[in-house]
Amino acid sequence: MKTRITLFLSLLLAATFLYSQTSVPGGDVSGTWNLAGSPYLIEGDINIPAGQHLTIDPGVIVEFQGYYRFEVNGTIDAIGTENDSIYIKAKPGAYGHHGIKITTDSTVTDSIHFSYCYFTDGIPAGAWPDNCGAGIAVWYFDNISIQHCTFEDNVVYFGDDACGGAIALAGSDCEIYNCTFLGNEALAGGGIFFWDGSNGKLTDCYFKDNNASLEGGAVGVWVDSSPQISGNEFINNTSEDYGGAVS
Repeated sequence: MKTRITLFLSLLLAATFLYSQTSVPGGDVSGTWNLAGSPYLIEGDINIPAGQHLTIDPGVIVEFQGYYRFEVNGTIDAIGTENDSIYIKAKPGAYGHHGIKITTDSTVTDSIHFSYCYFTDGIPAGAWPDNCGAGIAVWYFDNISIQHCTFEDNVVYFGDDACGGAIALAGSDCEIYNCTFLGNEALAGGGIFFWDGSNGKLTDCYFKDNNASLEGGAVGVWVDSSPQISGNEFINNTSEDYGGAVS
């Protein structure tokens, strides 16, 4: 009997852990999102305030329950592992989400890191620049690195200058290493869009089946931007105008 009770309690604890979840209402967020509270169900527009920090632990699922945005005025570290990625996505059957918008003050010296994260279902809309960067958009902030992340099936196609199907950078020297871009779409820069003096690094990334309706099927580089692009692989990226891989 004791063995049966012990087994029952173990199964009950396991089931509780497997089905744990955390509702995140619209408003300010900070602190740590850990695996025990996953998935984190985003139920409104959320923001990391200036001076605040959010850590997302390996294996966490961030799931938008509706068409909401994730604004970062402070700093964030979303660092997964090779065996425990962080997933940022929309609820199954939902329209999508607005993506992560990083508008941290350029004087902030703390860094922002994304590593082993999987971004999908981003569909930003609105007036420029809100309609750019379906996975991550970074405006005038340099201390950011994106490594070993995957961006798949993110789309930017609403309005003029809708750029950066996965990542959009404006005046930001971002370091992007060993990332994968699959089936992302935009007006320009189906995978990544560098704009307005964005001079970071794009190294050892893999681009496949990304598309731009204007130019830069995989990567678009505009307006005084000169990123260092090296060691990347481009397969079947397309543009209806020119620059199937890089423009």
